[in-house]
Amino acid sequence: MIDIKINAAFEKKLKKFVSRRPEFKKIISEKINLLSTDPTARELENHKLSGELKGQRAISISEEYRITFIEIEENIYLLLNIGSHDVVY
Repeated sequence: MIDIKINAAFEKKLKKFVSRRPEFKKIISEKINLLSTDPTARELENHKLSGELKGQRAISISEEYRITFIEIEENIYLLLNIGSHDVVY
């Protein structure tokens, strides 16, 4: 089981994202729960990032939207950003 941490900066981004796209609220919750229980689940499309974001990973919320995160300790992930592919990358 992975422990998912959310800081104030991510919380603010998440609230803004959901206020503009309320249809994603349930999907985001499901994806975060899945990340916690099975981070290798195919539907997450969990992948390493490169370049300036090297060391970070991303999961897909939909074809267009992503959540980025880092592993701060073994089995502890800190969520960093949420938004469109262009915004988070």
